[in-house]
Amino acid sequence: MDTEVIEAVSYVMEFVDGLVLDDPTREVTLFLVDAVLDRVSRASELINEAASW
Repeated sequence: MDTEVIEAVSYVMEFVDGLVLDDPTREVTLFLVDAVLDRVSRASELINEAASW
């Protein structure tokens, strides 16, 4: 399970990096990055909770 999580986070970060490069103003991108990182963080918490059961 940990490997899958790492791969998923890696994929998300590559996607976010692409957004940053594509958006010269970066204002919208920073909003999206913040939203994505919040979701990744919450998903990580849920996975850790499930793994501890």
